[in-house]
Amino acid sequence: MVEQRSITRELVLLFEEHEKELIDLWMTKMKQLKLIKGLSDDEREQEFRNIYRASLSAFKTGDYSEVENYTSKIAKRGALQGIPVDEILLSFLKLRDVRLRKLFITYQGDLAKLLEALDCFEKVSNRIFSIFVLALIREREETIHEQQRALLELSTPVLQLRDEALVVPLIGVIDSERASRIVEELLQRIVETQASVVVMDMTGVPIIDTAVANHILKTVQASKLLGAETILTGISPANAQTIVTLGIDLSMIRTRSTLREGIKLMHTMLGLEIRRRDE
Repeated sequence: MVEQRSITRELVLLFEEHEKELIDLWMTKMKQLKLIKGLSDDEREQEFRNIYRASLSAFKTGDYSEVENYTSKIAKRGALQGIPVDEILLSFLKLRDVRLRKLFITYQGDLAKLLEALDCFEKVSNRIFSIFVLALIREREETIHEQQRALLELSTPVLQLRDEALVVPLIGVIDSERASRIVEELLQRIVETQASVVVMDMTGVPIIDTAVANHILKTVQASKLLGAETILTGISPANAQTIVTLGIDLSMIRTRSTLREGIKLMHTMLGLEIRRRDE
């Protein structure tokens, strides 16, 4: 244990004393490979110095919290600036190579010391690399999750057709998660616009299961509690059968075969008259 602490101190001193040399060599290799092109030279130099010192702190103290904090920032910055994940990982591996090369040069005349230094170096470097990978995976998963949420919002538009009137054109496959999103978005828009009539068009929905049908019917009930009547349009025969199997009282639901007919009913409910432009 004492010997391990001794070799660790030697590595820390070696990397501290040759910091400028190793960072310059690292940057040269990165430029040769044309990596991290999204940063300016000054930004790249600052980032490399920060990574170098954060990783060195792990060798010095055995505490990886600084590495974890900084890799999280790198992962977020990389995602924002569009820097590929493989470039970020390869940049760290090049730092590892530069330090490893220095070890071989320093201890080439003492095989026992070299093996001892390699054991210590690999243990810490592998832990740092795993932290880098996990940070990038977490950020990628968060990015995907944000994109999915954005797509859900785009795929469930709630359109204000006129004062007191909303239209919800449903398109594509609707699962329970998306159905919940529709409920949340619609009820929020009813409150914001003080809508009194909602036309929910299901023409573009090929099929729904009983769970989703239940969500839709609960949406109708919740809308009514907020003061808005709902008109369902474009229900296919298959979806109609699914809704009927729920055994819910359907007398409170207004339906029309097409969106056009639903909008006509909406105008009637609002006390509006539809006229042709040429009249």
